[in-house]
Amino acid sequence: MRTLLTILGIGFAASVLGGPPAASQPQDSWHDLLGRDLRDWSRSGSGPSPWQLSSDRVLVCAPANEIYVPEWEFGDGTLRIEYKFPRDKGKNVVHRAGLRVRKTVDTNGCKVSLGDDCGTISTTIIGSSDREKLIEVKAPQGLAKPAGQWNEVMVRLSGRTMTVIVNGKEAATYDRCEVDIGLIALEADGSEVEYRTVWWKEIGK
Repeated sequence: MRTLLTILGIGFAASVLGGPPAASQPQDSWHDLLGRDLRDWSRSGSGPSPWQLSSDRVLVCAPANEIYVPEWEFGDGTLRIEYKFPRDKGKNVVHRAGLRVRKTVDTNGCKVSLGDDCGTISTTIIGSSDREKLIEVKAPQGLAKPAGQWNEVMVRLSGRTMTVIVNGKEAATYDRCEVDIGLIALEADGSEVEYRTVWWKEIGK
């Protein structure tokens, strides 16, 4: 099983070779990142994979704590995903998942939260005292639909600036990403979650 370091190394090599393969283009200039049936993806975990692509092209992740990464790096453009959590089976259920953007060998990139705080951007930097400092740009509450309903999240990347849009409403903007090219990762954070659209469009197309 590939380690996270191997995943990041593959992403670096792929960035030299070019952008994602156009295996399937649902619309002009959009690349379906699930179009090659996950052959271009790697996970950070070991053991049986919690990620499964259904016959109707829904990517389902069982409760886990790991990342799932397309094996190339992304520059400027727009990421569009649709996700949902299963309907609540009890009270006080917490929904957690996320996207990692601009991730590299040396940095964790920025996390876009999915779930109860959908659209919030967070990242960790090293402060002047050499201690890690959490930076968080909170999204307005209530942007995500209830469990059982699909949500659309768009992440626009331009240089070191990222803007997150949730269900058509701007959620948060962060303009101090450490790099302007890096990996994109789906992050499992302990909750079952489903994705049915993972599309990418380069800027200007």
